[in-house]
Amino acid sequence: MAHEIDQEKWERGAARMADVYQDVVPVVPHGFMDFADIMTEDLFGSVWTRDALDIRDRRLVIMGVIEHLPNYEKVLKKFYRLLKPGGLVFLDGSAARKKYELSTFMVRYIYPGNHSFLVLDDFLNKMNKTEFECEEVHSDRWSYY
Repeated sequence: MAHEIDQEKWERGAARMADVYQDVVPVVPHGFMDFADIMTEDLFGSVWTRDALDIRDRRLVIMGVIEHLPNYEKVLKKFYRLLKPGGLVFLDGSAARKKYELSTFMVRYIYPGNHSFLVLDDFLNKMNKTEFECEEVHSDRWSYY
């Protein structure tokens, strides 16, 4: 199912992304890939365009790292120490239903080696025992096809 895009936020995000990366990283055309639309709209169009981003209002962007951090309690404690009240975390990672359960395809073609995919249910259950609040979850399972 395609992500419903907020065109104004997407355009604002595309402009911010072009500014941040000085056009070295191109903005993926709208509608090409749901994940790119979500990144452009939500991360660049919403989070990074807020008026005041100072030490009291931090943002954490965790992309492709959570697979290497399987101790969710420890990760959440670190987030808590780094963020100030009102701070946001943008988390992107590969997910599975069971920790350390990797398909032959993933091991052979995508992520060789030993690591743990994000187990979203486990992560959210651990997060619910903290002061953090989940604002959104997006499934981007089709980008690898």
